[in-house]
Amino acid sequence: MKASQLLVSTLSELQRYVAVGDDYAMLRAAGLLRQLLMDASPLVHQVNRAHRLKLKFLVCGRRFAEVVLADGPMFYSALGGIHRSGLTRHQAEMLSLDEFLAVRVLKLGPQILTIADLISIASNVLGGVHKGPASTEKEQALERFNETVSAFGQPISAAQMKPVILVVLDALEPLANAVAGDG
Repeated sequence: MKASQLLVSTLSELQRYVAVGDDYAMLRAAGLLRQLLMDASPLVHQVNRAHRLKLKFLVCGRRFAEVVLADGPMFYSALGGIHRSGLTRHQAEMLSLDEFLAVRVLKLGPQILTIADLISIASNVLGGVHKGPASTEKEQALERFNETVSAFGQPISAAQMKPVILVVLDALEPLANAVAGDG
C-alpha cells in the first residue's frame, strides 16, 4: 500500500474511532497517532514530501493551561479544551507539529504530560500498540491515575485523547485533500 493510501485510510480510521469514543477506540487511535506523527519516519512526513504543505495544528487554551500550571496544582487536565469545539476556543493558536506534540495536557502530581507523552504512553504502555510495564514516572503516574479516576466514564487518558484526535484530523485535512486530488 502506498504511503498516501495508508494516510487516507488511517485518517478515516481515526474518524471512526472518535465516533465510537470508548477506551479501546482511544487506545487504538493513540497507536495510529504515533504512526502518523511520532514514529522514526512519521507517515505524515512521508506523504507530505510530495505536497510540501505547511501543516498547522489549531490548538486552544494553551495560555490558560500555562497560567494554571504556574500555580503548581496537584492535578490539571486540558480535556476538551485544546480543540476548537472546547471552552477555550477564543485562545486559538496555530502550532507546528513539534509545538503541538509539546503542548502540556495533564499534570498528575509532579508529572506534567505533553501530547507526545500521552500518545506514547497510551500506545506503548496502556495497550494502543503494545501493553507493557510502566517504567518511567510519567508512565506510572498515568497508569495509577487511570485506575482511580475517570472522566465521562472513561480513564482520563482516553477522555483526553479525543480532542487530540480532533485537532490532528483538522490539521491533516489539507494533506488528505491534496492526496485525493492526486487521483
